[in-house]
Amino acid sequence: MFRSRKIGQTSDKREKAPVPKVVDHSQRRVEIIEAASRVIVRSGLNGMTIREVAREAGVSNGVIDHYFDSRDDIVISVHRRAYAQVAERWARKLDGRSGLDALRLLLLEALPLDEERHREARLDMSYWAAAVASPALNDVRRQSIAEARRWWSRLLDEGRLEGRIRSRVSDDVILDEIQVLIDALSLQAVMNPDDMPPERQLALAESLLARLVQSS
Repeated sequence: MFRSRKIGQTSDKREKAPVPKVVDHSQRRVEIIEAASRVIVRSGLNGMTIREVAREAGVSNGVIDHYFDSRDDIVISVHRRAYAQVAERWARKLDGRSGLDALRLLLLEALPLDEERHREARLDMSYWAAAVASPALNDVRRQSIAEARRWWSRLLDEGRLEGRIRSRVSDDVILDEIQVLIDALSLQAVMNPDDMPPERQLALAESLLARLVQSS
């Protein structure tokens, strides 16, 4: 005698297999890089371990190993992403500007004048000591600096063509002055923020820019 079956009831009691979660690998890699960035800003490079990055990203150490070859690979990836984000912001803010006005804007954008740029400066300062011991990291940072100098060089050319930049100092020296100013102010603002507040940074930046318009 057959048992009656309720309407909608199935005799197949096998459970359906769970649908595997689709992982966006590019996004996962970015999330790990951003987690590593937060760890570096908070604890410095010495405090950036694979375990700490994994904890910050909410993943296992094995996941980190899947996306990155080594700790240095993570550090270099953090630097490249940070510079790419800065370059994107520069391009967005320079839209429609050229010459001296654009150079001034770019110089101020490179200084730690607000929370976001102060965080970027802390991140960059963290690389300095490590770059001394890591040729790979030093090379990556040199590439970033070279790219920034190309931006500034183009704006210097535009400023001279406009007749607003009249300094007789060579562009190479001016580019060195810009780089030294940014590095020095960033270091002082990170290490001694009370001694190098935004208004003092602005005064020093404006002093450099004022010399560019002088023909002597």
